[in-house]
Amino acid sequence: MARVKQEKIDVRILLAVGEWESSHPSRVNDNTMELAERLRTLAGRGVHVEFKEFEEEGHLSLLPALISRAERFASSG
Repeated sequence: MARVKQEKIDVRILLAVGEWESSHPSRVNDNTMELAERLRTLAGRGVHVEFKEFEEEGHLSLLPALISRAERFASSG
């Protein structure tokens, strides 16, 4: 984090969860969304963050959709 505050960087981060994970005691969906929000505060320093919650998907079933989304995300930057 210190490096990001000192110098501008160019980084893209995709954070994704499945909708059905929201009931898990770990609060993975909430925690991931909060992490995305915190990282977005670094947008002026060159950090681009995208959060995606895949509807009707769980921990494993989201993988095919995530792979497709990640490929588009990586190639659009």
